Amino acid sequence: MTQAAAGSPADEQWLGGAFRRGLAAGRDVPPELAARLVVRLALGRAAALSGCYITVRDDLESMVHRAEEIQRDGLYTLRLRTP
Repeated sequence: MTQAAAGSPADEQWLGGAFRRGLAAGRDVPPELAARLVVRLALGRAAALSGCYITVRDDLESMVHRAEEIQRDGLYTLRLRTP
């Protein structure tokens, strides 16, 4: 899907070639990684990380072991921080 988007006029027009550049830089993700993460999340194996930003490249098991620290310190949370 990303390869098709990378070659599309919309990628250049609306995203400035972001898909094309991402593929060229090796940032594509095999669909199996996304599917594996979705299954693990659906099974509740990362329920302690509810509300956290998680990507397919994150080490989910390590994050689960650090869940208390992650929640306490607000890690992996999308927000604006002000000084």
